Amino acid sequence: MLLWIVSLVLSAVVVFGIHIPRSDSTFQEPGYSTASSATYNGLSKVTWGLVLMWVTIGCVKGYGGQRMMRYTKVKAKKVVVRRPTLN
Repeated sequence: MLLWIVSLVLSAVVVFGIHIPRSDSTFQEPGYSTASSATYNGLSKVTWGLVLMWVTIGCVKGYGGQRMMRYTKVKAKKVVVRRPTLN
């Protein structure tokens, strides 16, 4: 469960980390120094790759889905998909 939370936080940092929210619900890209821009651009790709790696490994090894839902108080409903018939 901890790795899911870490991956969620890191993905949010990668997506929204460089932007500053404004009062009119839009984002502006402020002028950062060359060092901070280089650090973000260098680490964001590695971090995004690690997040996607954990999501893939976590789902393949069975650490997602119903097992993860046990930690939350949400009951998952079974979804029935019906194919349309040709008449």
